[in-house]
Amino acid sequence: MRKKTLFILIVLCVVAGIAGWWVRNRTQERWEQSAMGALFPDLSVTEVDRLRVSSVNDQVDLKLEDGIWRVAGAHDYPADQSRIRDLLLALRELKPIQRIPVDAKDLGRLDLNAPEEGESNTGTGLKLVKGTEELLDLRIGKEYIASGEQSASPWGGGPIATGRYIMVGDTSRIYLVSETFTRVSDDSNAWLDKSFLRADKARRIEGREGDKVLWSLERDSDSASLTLEGDIPEDKEVDSTKLNSVGAVLSYPSFNRVAPRAQATSFGLGDNARNLRVFEWVTFEGISYRVTMGERTDKGETPIMLDFDYTPPAMAEAPEDESDEAKQAREAAHEKKVAEAQAKVDEMKSRYQNWIYFIPNSTADTMLRSRDDLLKEKPKAADEPEETDGAGDEGAAPVEAATEAPTEAPVEGD
Repeated sequence: MRKKTLFILIVLCVVAGIAGWWVRNRTQERWEQSAMGALFPDLSVTEVDRLRVSSVNDQVDLKLEDGIWRVAGAHDYPADQSRIRDLLLALRELKPIQRIPVDAKDLGRLDLNAPEEGESNTGTGLKLVKGTEELLDLRIGKEYIASGEQSASPWGGGPIATGRYIMVGDTSRIYLVSETFTRVSDDSNAWLDKSFLRADKARRIEGREGDKVLWSLERDSDSASLTLEGDIPEDKEVDSTKLNSVGAVLSYPSFNRVAPRAQATSFGLGDNARNLRVFEWVTFEGISYRVTMGERTDKGETPIMLDFDYTPPAMAEAPEDESDEAKQAREAAHEKKVAEAQAKVDEMKSRYQNWIYFIPNSTADTMLRSRDDLLKEKPKAADEPEETDGAGDEGAAPVEAATEAPTEAPVEGD
């Protein structure tokens, strides 16, 4: 056999051996990855009573007290219970897509540097605690975006993340997982329970400054439209669009953050503050929602305090020839309705009256309207002449008399 042919055969054997080794290792790696189960199968969701999120920017501490998760950095305001529960369940079921071999010096490449060290390319720390026992120490790093993957959003905006790199404990346990951890934030306000009051349809709405009533809206029945009380100038009419916005402002309000009511003075809401703007909303069942507004902040927010009262409505009049049985049923229905309304007011007092809420200025602007804001110019009638600067001047010639007939143009060649 020629030397050249022998050499080629040897090279082919080496290449085949390398290819076989690579395929075998890839197959083994895939088998190992597919065989990896949940990372934290023994994590007991019900035993966790502390949760900490830390980054180079901020730190959030959540704690479970009397069965309710609270945000320590937001004055122990109730947290979004479902957000925390969903996060804990996602951690218990978390499975790796791939194990990533990375040296400590290369952690920054995956944004997994320790946040407490203040370096660049840091991760977000997530710790779960039971009493004094640390159940989980996790570091969340860089988002994973598959090569060539397009945004799932119909409005575009570039590729979206489909996974995240995480580190468990030390550099020997780094994984790529499909969970993107969108629930994890280092902003305390993001963890607040943002469910808020939902007022029923108003029978009467008032805007006041101190004890002075600026305007009042009323309606006679649940199906009627709100009307503006008081005289309206002849050249004005009610702006129904603005009335409707006022009549809906407490249907779905929202807030950004909170502070204890004890800090009212700091936000212009103290007892010594004069001429505070008050917005009051009274429902047909007799529940009063009173919103007191303070000084606007430089964050586009207005601080408010909420107070609630209840005046039971009169019982429906008895029909003629009402039987004793019908009377008892009518009285019992009225008492039940009153008890339910009172319980609703008591629950709102307990939940909202101890807090200051910071609502968007756009919502506050609707409640801060003046009476003139609720009016608009009455449109001119179609046959009504426009006023001119000379209108009404003595001796002014009528329009017809001031208009000369056009001069007939001479015919060319005459």
